[in-house]
Amino acid sequence: MCSIITPSCFASIPKIRVLINKSLKKVMIKGKDIMRTFHFNDDVARFPGSKIVKFNCDRLKGKVSFERPQMLASLASHSGLITVGDKKFKGSLHILTAKNNKSCDVVYESSIDDYLSSLLTKEMNAAWPIEALKAQAVAARTYALHKIESKQVSVSAGFDKHYHLESSEKHQVAGQYFDATKETRLATKSTRGYVLVGPKGKMNSVFFHAKCGGRTLV
Repeated sequence: MCSIITPSCFASIPKIRVLINKSLKKVMIKGKDIMRTFHFNDDVARFPGSKIVKFNCDRLKGKVSFERPQMLASLASHSGLITVGDKKFKGSLHILTAKNNKSCDVVYESSIDDYLSSLLTKEMNAAWPIEALKAQAVAARTYALHKIESKQVSVSAGFDKHYHLESSEKHQVAGQYFDATKETRLATKSTRGYVLVGPKGKMNSVFFHAKCGGRTLV
């Protein structure tokens, strides 16, 4: 059963935070007109034009000892894309301390629509018929919003993980900005707000796979 997200479910469609990199010794972020915020001292800086911001995360070793991951910094470009490694994103990037306090994790924050438009090319063939892409968009949206609503990742860990899900086969594989196509954007836009719900109208945690191995129930 398919339904539309209503104000009673979500006052507004939330932004999604996705873990895209783990345990990096060094992080280099590039972009134009970057705004950088250090969370420990609320230091905010704006860099006009092109800028490269570097984080030497291996220097954390021996200097900090957090029992739980902490958000170190956030970066965003309000006039273009922001790059980490060889991937470009539209949205914000957050730098977190990794579990071992010797490296950093990177979290990408974006709108659900931008997230789904690039995800569709990773979770299925972007050349498939539009109706197939639309069905995948509804399933992936439901999965992501259920993770946000239930806070499952943080609840399982017992503390705030600062992200809703991972970009991996463990959850869903997210793409970068240029992975989105005209067709995947159309599939996302034409199903905007649609999620899968059960008989009682409650959004379910749906699962999908490329190959079930011959069975879906053990």
